[in-house]
Amino acid sequence: REYEINLLGIEITTLRFPHIDQQDEQMALQLAKTNLLVEEQRQSAIKENETSKLNQATHTRMQEDRDREAEAQERLQTVERRKNIAIGETVTKKAEMDTQIVKAETCLALATEQKDKEVALAKATAEAE
Repeated sequence: REYEINLLGIEITTLRFPHIDQQDEQMALQLAKTNLLVEEQRQSAIKENETSKLNQATHTRMQEDRDREAEAQERLQTVERRKNIAIGETVTKKAEMDTQIVKAETCLALATEQKDKEVALAKATAEAE
């Protein structure tokens, strides 16, 4: 058997289909825009997350500062109360001592008066005899 092959001259050329090429370019452009939008949203989310973390850290530091300030204020008030108690006790003791001094002076005055009366009575009795 014989086979006969006829080769036709085929010329391969680049076929251009402007309408299809334009659609491809539009799809590529749309894909690029979508990718850009997705990347911008991703970057925005990262930035918001970092800002949130920074704000939280700042809030935490501020709260810690307020806590330390409150503790310092409480210690200061404790010292002030102790001081006032000591002053009050000192004033009370001084008042008690002043009261004792007044009582002692009153007793002394009464004793002196009683002695003077007894001396006068003794003189009067002695003169009457």
